[in-house]
Amino acid sequence: MSDPTESQSHTTTRPISERVIRAVASHEGRDPLDLEPPLYDAINPESLDALFKQDTVDGRLTFEWQGYRIDVTADGSVDLTKR
Repeated sequence: MSDPTESQSHTTTRPISERVIRAVASHEGRDPLDLEPPLYDAINPESLDALFKQDTVDGRLTFEWQGYRIDVTADGSVDLTKR
């Protein structure tokens, strides 16, 4: 298994879906609005945000988007692993 190429912790009040988009865009050196296909082609952003609200105690979700395996955990961490 590859080491995560980037990790972000829960240090912001931004929705987790926005943090996923920003993390991928930052790693790719692109504007978040230029990412194609959009996040909602891989996962429902509203459902993702609902799963990982600030008061969520436990949980992990892994999905693929933009050539990355993305791991999101209840503590707000977003880990990207290039596929």
